[in-house]
Amino acid sequence: DCVSRLQTCITATVYKCSRQYGQGVVRCDDPTCHLETRQLSVVGSPCLARGCNGKMHPVYTDRELYTQLKYLSSLFDVEHACKQQERINKGAASARELRKNISRYDKEAYSILLQEAGHHLGMCGYDKVEPDFFQALFGSIGLAKQ
Repeated sequence: DCVSRLQTCITATVYKCSRQYGQGVVRCDDPTCHLETRQLSVVGSPCLARGCNGKMHPVYTDRELYTQLKYLSSLFDVEHACKQQERINKGAASARELRKNISRYDKEAYSILLQEAGHHLGMCGYDKVEPDFFQALFGSIGLAKQ
């Protein structure tokens, strides 16, 4: 019951962040303007306010969304947490000792939550380049058989 509630919280957080990114709100970088809108100029990224020379930038970028998804994934990664703890507190306890102190039920719960967060992270294509991209970009450049 606790794990399912946390899974629901993870999913709700991911949907909230995705919705914020999907709204596509942009803000002017000029300190006197700070116009926020969902409209974009066809000329590029100039501010839409009359007389403003600023540029429009996304309020919530794809990089911020990816960082949030990575953070959610790292919250439930026991291996990562043990290694971080060992690195920060040198000589206090090894990662193996820390893993021994975690109960089997907690490890199962963390594993389920890590899979949930990893599922959402896996659906994000921010850090992936499909092989077809290079095929489309460069075409079928092949060496002639000799």
